[in-house]
Amino acid sequence: MVSNLPGWAAFTPTYDEYLARARSGDVVVEVGVCYGKSVAYLAAGALARGINITIYAVDPWGAWEDADHGGTLWPWPELMAESGGGPFGTFCDQMLKHARKELEAIHVLRLRSAQAARIFDDATLAMVMLDGSHAYADVCEDIRVWRSKVAPWGLLAGDDYAPDFAGVVRAVKETFGDDGFDVSGTTWKARRVR
Repeated sequence: MVSNLPGWAAFTPTYDEYLARARSGDVVVEVGVCYGKSVAYLAAGALARGINITIYAVDPWGAWEDADHGGTLWPWPELMAESGGGPFGTFCDQMLKHARKELEAIHVLRLRSAQAARIFDDATLAMVMLDGSHAYADVCEDIRVWRSKVAPWGLLAGDDYAPDFAGVVRAVKETFGDDGFDVSGTTWKARRVR
């Protein structure tokens, strides 16, 4: 069951909004997957609605380098000990335990964000959700490398637009200006991709 996966999924209302208008053939990317809770939610929603979309989960599952989001240690270290592996092995273990069907619907790219962005052509993605590093420079880079990949009618969004994540807030404001994005909860959504 997806709800049993460890992790965060504050932006599920944004996924629900997207799924309400999704079309078969859409391609969606989530950057920053951790143990898969949010991307499994998206996959479960698409499967339940019978929408044939392609979902990519992008994460290097390397060192946790996010001082604004938990420091330098991966969360839930007991799960890593239980799985006998590192972050990627724990992702796989947790998905197989709690979201096996959803994992079959997800294409996993074990890459850094900018590396993964090079795989996709410009203006081809229906949605990109950014929830990787929360450091200012990294958020700026994520927006820069993914923005052109989103179709003109698509959605570019990200999580953790909140005072605790100053890097996210600053990067989004500087990139889109005060009136170029909307915030719902802690999720920001660009009003215009270009």
